[in-house]
Amino acid sequence: MKKGDVAEGFKASRNRGRAHLYKPAPVHQGYIEPHACLVSVAPDNKTTIWSSSQGQFMVRAMTAYLSGIPQSDIRAIPPPRSAAVFGGKTIVYLEPLADAAGEKNPAVP
Repeated sequence: MKKGDVAEGFKASRNRGRAHLYKPAPVHQGYIEPHACLVSVAPDNKTTIWSSSQGQFMVRAMTAYLSGIPQSDIRAIPPPRSAAVFGGKTIVYLEPLADAAGEKNPAVP
């Protein structure tokens, strides 16, 4: 479908147009659920972490790095569905702290 002359339309509108420079402020997405986690430490120091992060591999790696626990002894379980599915919740905040607060068996190195 064609109606009118596009070039003529732009030419006629030049006197009425305005040029603006828009600089939107940086924004960050808002999450429906808070940053939260639950850590379970078994008697053999095997650790399971449930957290609202979608970056379970980063959660496991950073918790292992900061706690000295081998990655093979840590299970990180993300939520099945959450607002984090839309991106952004990959930074590790709470998980290493919750792990450090968990009781460890002093007999297990």
